[in-house]
Amino acid sequence: MTIRRLLILLVLTSTYHTLLCFQSGGPNLARNTATIKHRHHIGPLLGKKKASSKKGFVKPGQGKGYNGKTVVDPAPSTVDIPALSSEVLTTRIPIDSSDEPPTLSQIESRLETLYGFSPSLSSLSSSLKCLHFDPLILTVDDFFTSEQCDSYVQKAVDDTGLRSPTVGKDAASKDHRTSTTWHHKYEDAPELLAGVCGVLGLEVGDKGEGLKRFEEPQTVRYRRSERFNWHYDALGMTSGEVKKGRDGNSKAGQRMATVLVYLADVEGGGATAFRDLGVKVKPEKGKACIFFPSLGGIEDCPCDLRTVHAGEPNESENADKWIAQIWVREEPTYEATVPEGSRAEDAADSVRELMAS
Repeated sequence: MTIRRLLILLVLTSTYHTLLCFQSGGPNLARNTATIKHRHHIGPLLGKKKASSKKGFVKPGQGKGYNGKTVVDPAPSTVDIPALSSEVLTTRIPIDSSDEPPTLSQIESRLETLYGFSPSLSSLSSSLKCLHFDPLILTVDDFFTSEQCDSYVQKAVDDTGLRSPTVGKDAASKDHRTSTTWHHKYEDAPELLAGVCGVLGLEVGDKGEGLKRFEEPQTVRYRRSERFNWHYDALGMTSGEVKKGRDGNSKAGQRMATVLVYLADVEGGGATAFRDLGVKVKPEKGKACIFFPSLGGIEDCPCDLRTVHAGEPNESENADKWIAQIWVREEPTYEATVPEGSRAEDAADSVRELMAS
């Protein structure tokens, strides 16, 4: 294929993906999603209000709209996700080393007013760090103890029947991500659920119904040189995943939070890198990285485009990169699809016990 034909094909593919986004999961996403619990916080983002004409930093939900010139997703595995426009990037509020970091109350207020959580972070005053304020990126040191980290790695090693090697079925997908993922039953991952509930202020519920906001707990291994290229965690970028319910969970809504827990130190590489924010999180055993992929800053888009991120290649000679990860959905109606028989409610007693200790 000539270079000219290849360029034409890429342009046509980008245009097609953009049209899909607007037809299936773009500006009408608020109506397509079964229920949006905090719609009054995200109306400007998902609705059709005009973008703010103010320059400089703008409030969440305002800012420039997006189109095929600013983003294409999912990106072909051999092509980087295009850079965001300068207008979009003015919505960022970084943490400048010369400034005072945001207070716990400011972080709590942002988690509540924009993302709909009800956190109480006073117990994390010495371990919680805010790496970026808009969009919000947090880390929590000692989220897991060393023993808990080792236990989660061992769960993966022992649960060989639940292993999913290398996401993707073709060479292009494997070029985008190379890793091995294990899915666990909720009852086997109470520490992860309890930790996230504690930080974000999630209720377990009398019968564990609150835990049905969680997707399946996962453990992921990256061996030497394995990585996860630039991607978004939010659903519905072009394929209408939230509307169509790709996984049968359309009523659970959007992914509101991503939580990664690093289960081992990595000597080289392996960082979680946020391309447009200038933020990298180095894997350190027990540390959690928490960010919010779906809301903030950009009008008429089903995700926060600024949270595009990657798992950099593991360059360690002698150590695998291990993470525990989980996503929090919008509504407590998520039904696990793997492993067979996994139910969030089955973890309720263990989670309550851990949160009370």
